[in-house]
Amino acid sequence: MTFQNIIKTLATLSAIYGVNVAAFPTANCCSLLEATLPGRILSIGTADYATVNHDFWSSTTVLSPGCIFSPTSPREVARAVKLFTDNQCKFAVRGGGHSAVPGAANTNDGVLIVTEGLNERTVTNDDSVWIGAGNTWGPLYDFLGPYRKAVVAGRYYPVGTGLLLGAGLSFFGNELGLAVDNVKTYEVVLYNGTIVHANATSHPDLHRALKGGGDNFGVITRYELMTNNLPDWIWGGMVYYNESQLSQVEDVVYDYHVDKAVNDVKTHVLPQFGFNGTTNETANFSPIFYNGALNSTPAALQPWLDAQPYRNTMRQAQMVDLAREFNAGFGYGLVQVQRTFTIYADKQFFRDVWYQFQVWLQGYRHIPGFYGLHCNMPVTPNAVQEGVRNGGNVLGLEDAGDRTLSILYFGLTFNNLSDTAEVFPAFANFVESMIRLAEQRGVRHRYIMWSYAGHDQRVIESYGERNNEFLRRVREAYDPAGTFTNLVTGGFKLPARRY
Repeated sequence: MTFQNIIKTLATLSAIYGVNVAAFPTANCCSLLEATLPGRILSIGTADYATVNHDFWSSTTVLSPGCIFSPTSPREVARAVKLFTDNQCKFAVRGGGHSAVPGAANTNDGVLIVTEGLNERTVTNDDSVWIGAGNTWGPLYDFLGPYRKAVVAGRYYPVGTGLLLGAGLSFFGNELGLAVDNVKTYEVVLYNGTIVHANATSHPDLHRALKGGGDNFGVITRYELMTNNLPDWIWGGMVYYNESQLSQVEDVVYDYHVDKAVNDVKTHVLPQFGFNGTTNETANFSPIFYNGALNSTPAALQPWLDAQPYRNTMRQAQMVDLAREFNAGFGYGLVQVQRTFTIYADKQFFRDVWYQFQVWLQGYRHIPGFYGLHCNMPVTPNAVQEGVRNGGNVLGLEDAGDRTLSILYFGLTFNNLSDTAEVFPAFANFVESMIRLAEQRGVRHRYIMWSYAGHDQRVIESYGERNNEFLRRVREAYDPAGTFTNLVTGGFKLPARRY
């Protein structure tokens, strides 16, 4: 028996019987990869390695991979994944690098796959577009603009395709549902290097599992996204309010959740409250979008103007313009940390949680570059039902019925990793206290959204046991070797089966 076959046999035993097999030394994995796919490896100590390895939204995710693999085709990814499984090589996959969770898109010692070279964009004749996993949303909107088409995807220019595996809030969410519900086909590299297309008719179980199941089943190399037709322009921009106006804005936020977003599904608003620790200033700055070729603000968005913003950029625009504008002012490469939970929209809780967050934030003004962000992001009944109509997902939102949910986001930004020991545990404790308050008031929904969760939040558990068991069965069918559990260790993993 050859050495390669011995390794493969041990991997199989590990998957079936729980035998603990040590990972192959990363240096050897990198050497094997270089021999198999020469010219695609960036090695430690080179300038290119340093540049690529520091290209992350959050400095918390800059780790030390043993080498970086930069494929240019799905076939190259397939050859690499088979090599990793056969040799028990740990690895991670990076799309846009816009996660704040260490290990979600990077690795210490293992191989980092970066997908920037998977940058295909091909419009089909079937109301869809194929995109490579290395795309980001701003350039894609720019590409689709001349076709007068758009996709249900991210709202910020540099964000990557990873949200298509978690949930995905978008400009079109009220009208067309979550981003995962608008993925027509996932092109997936499985543990053994096989490439499959998962959609409604081919591997439909895997298709549904990927709509919320993240990186637990394979490496996604391409997505076929449903497209929707756009008018010559859309209406959108930003509205800005100072601290003295926030009480009225809070009323508008609640009204938007339970009325305007429900009754005019072409609207999208992302209410954002920010606290600047350096200046001790609090403000609201909210992106606004309307899917229509309007010449003035529609009635559903008028309350945002009635609140008298001190600045209003709403206008006729293109998607790419809004994605770029909405991202302006957000830092890149600083310390980022996020946490989230979900409630049934509740006016008093909206007020109380933002007040409590402001009080907590005051205690960390001494941290250089300290900034706090809080968002109330609606998921309407129609958004949930669009997911059902498109074949269903694994998020477990259907039990909300006719009530609007709100994804509550808490984010911190600051300059120095040396301050994380002081800030991170206290931040986690604060958000947990707000979760307990929501439970006490009877407004909490169990769901935790993947894209905004803290590293230790139980994302997949929040989908409910029925969905968890479905995901386990899919994993057993498509990853019997346990590659995406044992070798891809970052991100949010499936919980163990309850016996």
